[in-house]
Amino acid sequence: MELSARARAAREAIEPVTSFFLSLRALDGQDDDVDLTFGDPHEMPLPELVDALRTQLEPRSEDWFAYKSSLAPARETVAAGLRAELGLDRHDDQPSRTHVRTPEGARPSGRRGARPDQSV
Repeated sequence: MELSARARAAREAIEPVTSFFLSLRALDGQDDDVDLTFGDPHEMPLPELVDALRTQLEPRSEDWFAYKSSLAPARETVAAGLRAELGLDRHDDQPSRTHVRTPEGARPSGRRGARPDQSV
């Protein structure tokens, strides 16, 4: 199977890390060897690290984890990705909709009461 250019670039970017970890395998099983590559797992993390993570992970509003694809930064990012990867000249201000077609009588997920051929 042929890899995409993006997948090949990712593989090349991670290669030094992969090589490093493969070189550690030569030390496996040695009684006097201790792998502290990522620190000692028995030590508590630094309080400053925990505070920094907590600050960024705790939701700051009701919609903190909501999908925000309608906001300008999200639309601009998607438009830039479509241009870069697929060559699509899409501007972030162009509307986009998902059309859901469901069997007659079934209710599509999304807005309650939408008709089967209605955009949601």
